[in-house]
Amino acid sequence: MVIDIDEGNREIPQSSDSVLPEAASILVELSKFWDEVANRTGQDEGKFLEKVFHGMWEDNDTGDDQESILIRWAEDQSHEMQSLALIQASFTSCAHAVDAMKVQKDLKFLQAWRSISKANYWLGIVIGTWSLRKNQPESIKDFAKRGAEARHSENRALKRETMVWLDAHMVNYKSMDSAAEAIAKKVVPVAVRTARHWVGEWKKLRSTGTP
Repeated sequence: MVIDIDEGNREIPQSSDSVLPEAASILVELSKFWDEVANRTGQDEGKFLEKVFHGMWEDNDTGDDQESILIRWAEDQSHEMQSLALIQASFTSCAHAVDAMKVQKDLKFLQAWRSISKANYWLGIVIGTWSLRKNQPESIKDFAKRGAEARHSENRALKRETMVWLDAHMVNYKSMDSAAEAIAKKVVPVAVRTARHWVGEWKKLRSTGTP
């Protein structure tokens, strides 16, 4: 069963409601990071939702707005705020998760998944960088390197959503190529080549009886 929405007459699988659990999972991980930082700096723990999430939910600043701050810092290599890049990255991840939750309420699932992808991307940078360099200030240049290593993690949720969609809709397509094109245009924000690879994986799994 699908929901027909106004945005370009796209058909989005109803299971896209999983945007909310995915966003919640991102917020949980960000909260854990925030608590570790608070513990090391003598601040109160358990304040992430109050100090960060709630403020972003009420404000009109988007994930792209938060991301633009990091871009400005990257362009100014002498910027005194570069030592706070890791904290700003956590703000960016949180803001993208908030964006996803807001547009999901309007049934704009494709847009929501784009925001989830960006939130996961920045979350990967935060967690990866923090775990490796907890006791060292992080520069924007180092941050970019961590980001390249972390980017692969953002596709996990989109791949799961694609597999669910294929279970319900592959029967309607005569070839893997046509299914891949439909996925890239209607289901998740990935390239056709990526979608085609996932369709191939789905077919192999189902041929062996793997759910």
